[in-house]
Amino acid sequence: NPTGLRIATFSADRTVRIWDTKSGQTVLTLSGHTGPVFGAGYSPDGLRLVTASNDQTARVWDTKSGQMLLNLSGHVADVRRASYSPDGTRIVTASSDTNSIIWDAQNGQRLKTLTGHSQDVLSAVFSRDGSRIVTAGADGNVFLYDAATGQVVLTLSGHSGVVRSASFSADAALVVSAGDDHTVRIWDAHSGQPKGAPLQGHQSSVSCVAFSPDGTTLISGGLDQTIRLWDPLDGLTLTAPLHGHGQSVRTCLFAPDGSFLLSGSED
Repeated sequence: NPTGLRIATFSADRTVRIWDTKSGQTVLTLSGHTGPVFGAGYSPDGLRLVTASNDQTARVWDTKSGQMLLNLSGHVADVRRASYSPDGTRIVTASSDTNSIIWDAQNGQRLKTLTGHSQDVLSAVFSRDGSRIVTAGADGNVFLYDAATGQVVLTLSGHSGVVRSASFSADAALVVSAGDDHTVRIWDAHSGQPKGAPLQGHQSSVSCVAFSPDGTTLISGGLDQTIRLWDPLDGLTLTAPLHGHGQSVRTCLFAPDGSFLLSGSED
C-alpha cells in the first residue's frame, strides 16, 4: 500500500490476502471471486483495493473491513490485471478478451474501452500523471493510449513473443516491457524508439518488470525462478540474480519508498 505497511497478495485459491509487512501476518482475507485471482492494486490513499480474476470480473474492496464495494463486470474473458489511476478516480483492467477497460472508480461505470490488441492483454497501467496507459499483449505488442480519448498513440514493436508486463518510469519518459523472448526492453515513451539493446540474462520468459520509484533501477522476475536488478542507463545487472523462489516468479515490484523489493511466485 502507499505506506509500505501492508502487502496484498492474490492467488489461484480465489482469495486475496492483506499482510502486515513487519510481522508477516495476515490481517485480512478477501473472499468473493469465483476463479483464480491474477492481480491486485491499491488505491492511492490505500483505502481500497482492486482485484482481477479468472471469473471475468474486477472487484473493489474496502481494505479495512474487507467488504466488497464494486463488481466491475464487462469483460468476456479472464481479467488479468487491474490498477488505479494516480488520482484514484479511475481503474484500468486488462483482459484475455483482447481489450482493456477504463472504469469510474467511485461508481463502477465503464468509461472507455481500449482496443487494438489481437490477443490477450496481460497488463495495463497508468502513467504517474494519469494521462496515458501502457498495455502489454500476447500479440507481441506494447500499446500506449491516451487515457482521455482511449486512442492508441504509440505502438512499441520489437518483442518476438508474448509481452507479459509493461510499465512507465516515474516521469513517464520511459516504458519498460518484458516477455517470452527472455528479454527486458526499454523504450522512449515519446518517440516509441528502443533505448539501447534488449536487457538479456533471464533464461526463460520474463513475467514482471518495473522501475524503482526514483527511476534508477529496474526489477524483473521470470520463469527461471530469479529476480534481477538492472541499471536502466547501461542495461547492466546491478547484482547477481536473486535466488530463493522454488518455482516461477510471477510478480515483482519495489516498495513505495524503494527500500525493499517484493516478489510473488508459484511456489
